Amino acid sequence: MTNIEKLSLIMLTCTILGVKKYTYRQKGECMSLEFVSVASGSSGNSYIIKKGKDAFILDCGVSGKRIIETLEMAGLSGQNVKGIFLTHEHTDHIKSIRKIAKFAEQAPIYCSEGTFDKVEDKVERNRWVRVKPKEQLEVEGIGVSVFALSHDAQEGTGFVFSSHGRKAMVITDTGQITAEMEAHLRDVDLLALEANYEESMLLMGNYPYQLKRRIMGKFGHLSNEDCAEAIFALNMARKEKERPVKVLLSHISKENNSPDHALLTVKNLLQSRGLYEDWNFKLGVLRRDQPSPLFKV
Repeated sequence: MTNIEKLSLIMLTCTILGVKKYTYRQKGECMSLEFVSVASGSSGNSYIIKKGKDAFILDCGVSGKRIIETLEMAGLSGQNVKGIFLTHEHTDHIKSIRKIAKFAEQAPIYCSEGTFDKVEDKVERNRWVRVKPKEQLEVEGIGVSVFALSHDAQEGTGFVFSSHGRKAMVITDTGQITAEMEAHLRDVDLLALEANYEESMLLMGNYPYQLKRRIMGKFGHLSNEDCAEAIFALNMARKEKERPVKVLLSHISKENNSPDHALLTVKNLLQSRGLYEDWNFKLGVLRRDQPSPLFKV
């Protein structure tokens, strides 16, 4: 087969897989990163990052059944799971780690030393891989960058997944956007970003005063206003401003926010500062009770 015939075959394969750019590509480049949320909210969180037939699970905070069903809907089995990543030890992020570890019995489990200290008894010791903030990993051809979260957990860590110059990042369970996070945001393509609470709803709600202070503190969660500020800052710092970042509002509180309210508040705040949906950013919402569509990164 000639080189032109090989390139044509790759183009045809990319077209069948739904890639919409009809430019010549090197072999392998048509397998772009994809992202799906199993669930996102204060009651439970889990996400899947996919490249071809390889899958990576970020957090297991909902039932194992829901995670497995979402994988199967994407045509994936436990054999396809190449890594499990845990951000911290809170129940809404680790609920089904035992079941998922058995389902994906060959997949290593990545977390910080602090998280490991809290959850090591849930899975056999040889499965765990401890990581540190600012560490750069490569897992089955996917680049993984580790960053610190500002949360009241034992050494919470977030992860950035990258392949062929495209990056997906999840930032939830943090009370502030740090300089380390901002460095990653400059060239991210898909961002699941926390919009946990609306401040007025939280302040007027039934939560105890100390819990309200915790949520609003620098080791708590991001509000709708914090989320909008982060999107504004990343747009100002982006290297390629002509390509709008895809932002998915995440970890929305059931008691102190709603998907519609978060979406409207963030959009209006950004418009008031001269940024417009589809031109400067693309906005979506991840829900607690249903999986998201499969997003191309």
